[in-house]
Amino acid sequence: MKRIGVYFIYDDNDEVIYIGKSSNLDKRIKTSCDAKKGKYVRVAEMENKIDATIYESYYISKLSPKFNKYYSDYNQSSLYLPPIELGDKIDAKDILIERRGKRKKKSNKRTKAKKLRTKLKLTQVEFAKILGTTQMTISTWENGKCPTYIEKLAELALKKHEL
Repeated sequence: MKRIGVYFIYDDNDEVIYIGKSSNLDKRIKTSCDAKKGKYVRVAEMENKIDATIYESYYISKLSPKFNKYYSDYNQSSLYLPPIELGDKIDAKDILIERRGKRKKKSNKRTKAKKLRTKLKLTQVEFAKILGTTQMTISTWENGKCPTYIEKLAELALKKHEL
């Protein structure tokens, strides 16, 4: 079950360096903690996304963490919210070890776009020209980031090119 809430990342001096919210706390904390180089994290679970959004912006405006850009200039808010209850400290090392251990292995599956390209013995550059795009876009598609409709368009473009 996904947990919703606000999380606070702290540095070595026990200062909040980043505040975030998520509708999937476990996954989001791992990526944020890695990116922000935090020492530990504390979490406040919420009942819904709206509460998490409100509390995130409220605490960013009050604490002005160095890695939060939005709301940090609005520390003159007249709004008062009851304090949230933060959970225990979670050591960042434990989070990052768990995250690194669970990384997905790259799939060996090739996309339809790549299968079509290799079947026609075209380079990515040649394929890109036919489709009216760039080699970089073709590479991105072939690495599994290709929407289904693009693959269908590639098939149509190749059929037209063969005529």
